Amino acid sequence: MSCGSCFYSGGGIVTVAFKAFMFHYAIPHLGFDSSYNFWGGRNICISVLDNFMLGMTLAFVEKNCRQIIRSNVIRIVLAAVSAWGVYAVAGYLVGKGCHTDNLYGYTYHSVLTLVCTIFLYFASSIVLSDKLIQYNGIIRFLLWLSKYSYAVYLLHLEIARNVMAKSAVFIVLRDRHKILAYLGLYVITIAFGYLIHKLTENIHIRNAFMVRKEKEERPQ
Repeated sequence: MSCGSCFYSGGGIVTVAFKAFMFHYAIPHLGFDSSYNFWGGRNICISVLDNFMLGMTLAFVEKNCRQIIRSNVIRIVLAAVSAWGVYAVAGYLVGKGCHTDNLYGYTYHSVLTLVCTIFLYFASSIVLSDKLIQYNGIIRFLLWLSKYSYAVYLLHLEIARNVMAKSAVFIVLRDRHKILAYLGLYVITIAFGYLIHKLTENIHIRNAFMVRKEKEERPQ
């Protein structure tokens, strides 16, 4: 556990230092205004290092550390409390500025990532019965979505930007029914993630099949 903490701490320090450099020095000196802080703050590999470090730390903890809390009810309560913590931290820090040239802007995503990881740890420890999974549509949808979440994550920003900027239907719908427009955007990004996952999965299966076939046909 201490190794995991050091691992994340190192990634968090590098991330915060890099964002401070981008917001305070690089972007202003390149002649860009503060609207480019979003690009400098979350679209370069080093600026999202904290996400990867915490993800790997969480995977290590779940695989190698024994669950201390055995009561499923307590796990549910802790997951609910930590979910509220995500909302509270996000709301407070957004009010201070999440891409601003100050300490709040430098640390916003790192702090939020840490709180989200705590929530994911408790939420993933909840034991669900097979009957609940089978008959609860929301849980089944979330489990289905989790399978394709990485593919959705990879391109969701680019897809959303293009739809919001270039789709006349979205622009009209956003002006009239904002919630409906963003629900539609949500569906589009998930659909693209699903298609990308299936495409890469089929390519991988085909390549694996070809390699196996070549080995079988190769003379001994």
